[in-house]
Amino acid sequence: MPINAEEIIQWIRREDPAAYAAAREAGEAFPKEIERVLPTLSPTSREMATHALATNNTPWASRVLLNMTGDQEPQVAAEAASALSAMSKPPAVAELLAVVPHRQEPVVRSTLYRLVGRVGKPEDLRDLRSVLAIEKDEEAGEDGQAAAVRLGGAPEKTAFLTRIRGATPDSALRVCSQIRYAEQKSALKALLLWLGNSQEVMRLGSDRSIRMARMCDLAVWTTHQMGVPIHPVPSSLEIFPLPTLDNAREALQALRD
Repeated sequence: MPINAEEIIQWIRREDPAAYAAAREAGEAFPKEIERVLPTLSPTSREMATHALATNNTPWASRVLLNMTGDQEPQVAAEAASALSAMSKPPAVAELLAVVPHRQEPVVRSTLYRLVGRVGKPEDLRDLRSVLAIEKDEEAGEDGQAAAVRLGGAPEKTAFLTRIRGATPDSALRVCSQIRYAEQKSALKALLLWLGNSQEVMRLGSDRSIRMARMCDLAVWTTHQMGVPIHPVPSSLEIFPLPTLDNAREALQALRD
């Protein structure tokens, strides 16, 4: 028996997680109906709707989620962008870039830029650059830059490498995330400068044992995450001993530019 879209929406109004499994089987009837009633839903229900739309995973669900990235509630907009990124058939790059300048939340624009980098092609670089040219938020612009690098942008890669080399403890985690996202092993060579940097970045372990991961430790761990062999093989982010740092340095120096 087909699942009734109106019943799923009632579950969403009641914040009943049964809506998720039901939405998966409801076809495009569900996103079409949820689109109609969105203005009547509370922010919490709208946030729940983004997850239900992600499980629905139809082209119409993608369309609704793209519109929801402009929700007046920042949390709902951010969840919609995240859910959109999980879709197997997200909107076309042209549709994504068309809405980016109109999204108020920088985190939403960052997520959409990253989605463009994942689903786009090198020929989309020109349009991505046009949108980035008017980007006002520094961190969102950096995610857009990483998207351009992933698509093969040479000027963006040069700027990205400079940014990696000049990273600080405050920016290190974001930069490592962008390196992994860009999926270009040659960019890892810019981490060579980090290997001599013992500035602390983040806490490791419990409050009982205050141990801080350093810039050099993040360089080792990110290099490992990108598939570059390091010995001994790291099993987690930790405070690495000098021999491991030296091994990572040799591995990075051996990478092609």
